[in-house]
Amino acid sequence: MATKGWKLIEVKNLIAVFEQSEPENINFRCDIFKPTNKEERIEFYEESGWEYIGSRHYVHIFRQVDQGKSEDHDLHTDPLELAESLSILKSSIKTRAFIVFFLTIIVGLLSYFMLSNYPIGNYLQNDFVMPVMNLIMVVSVCILMINGIIHLSKLMKKLKSGNMLERGVRYKRKLWTQQIAGITLTTIITIGVIVTFWNLYNTVTDDRFPPIPDRELPVITMEDVLGEEVEYTVSEELNLLDMDIRQNYFRESSSILVPRQYKLRQDVEVLDQEWEDSRSGKYSPTLHSSLYEARTAGLASNLVKHLKDMYDYSHPTGYERYVSDNWDELWIMEGLFNDSHASTFIGRKGNEVYRVFYMGNEPIAEIIALTVKKR
Repeated sequence: MATKGWKLIEVKNLIAVFEQSEPENINFRCDIFKPTNKEERIEFYEESGWEYIGSRHYVHIFRQVDQGKSEDHDLHTDPLELAESLSILKSSIKTRAFIVFFLTIIVGLLSYFMLSNYPIGNYLQNDFVMPVMNLIMVVSVCILMINGIIHLSKLMKKLKSGNMLERGVRYKRKLWTQQIAGITLTTIITIGVIVTFWNLYNTVTDDRFPPIPDRELPVITMEDVLGEEVEYTVSEELNLLDMDIRQNYFRESSSILVPRQYKLRQDVEVLDQEWEDSRSGKYSPTLHSSLYEARTAGLASNLVKHLKDMYDYSHPTGYERYVSDNWDELWIMEGLFNDSHASTFIGRKGNEVYRVFYMGNEPIAEIIALTVKKR
């Protein structure tokens, strides 16, 4: 930095301060010693022609006052003495590495819990971003400390064999590698923070239950099931058994793993028609129709698995798999829901996943055929 016109004037625990100056060659040295004899060592250096700049923990930085002296001028001439100094730094790094390693285990367990607690959210709501970012940060710090311990061990081995360390070694390649790693890690963390705040912004500002638009939709609707000639009214009653309070809406959303998501819910009451089963009253079918377009077929297949695990409450045997030429995977479940017969299917074709829940007179085979036609 000094050769580029930036003179180091102060060093603190977290920052280094430079001031602009004329470009010049300046000799710097780092020494390692404990704070107990700090004042004594600094005085010794200053008497020997070195100016104290600052410290970071056990590492103390000095600048040669008389730059006309030889670059080989150094106060450490005994390799064993220098190895003993490095052992102080190694011991400090080991202690911090142990703490970071312990935190890495804790963060890893918490991340696993967060990722596995609600796996659907990882696909549809980017819930995986924050746990993964936290894990990347602590693992990266742990790796850096391990690399530091390994590097110090190599230096100490060389010193204990009686060889002094080389001065004036060019570290441009190592510096370039560290800069690339730092930029990459910073970019990943920045993206994670942006995604997290973007999700939070959407949660606060978006309408969770937008009205159903008057246009062709990518999922099957009540018009597809009942036919356009059938007249019905929209039910506005609240269903307290469902997490979604509003009964009629169409929502489009997006995530990193599933960039296109469509969810339709319709609860209607058909005019002049009653239930075909023993239940009395107006015919009031319910339709939940969803389409998820994942980035890859593999992600779509995993999404199917998690959708099955999440929505297997309405039948004791859960979903049954069926073979169909129209689907790569087809799972069907039929049973009672809220004391009424209901049918659900989850189908995957390539990277597209359909999930349809229907409570009405029409058989599930008809619902599946309408979905295939819609696709």
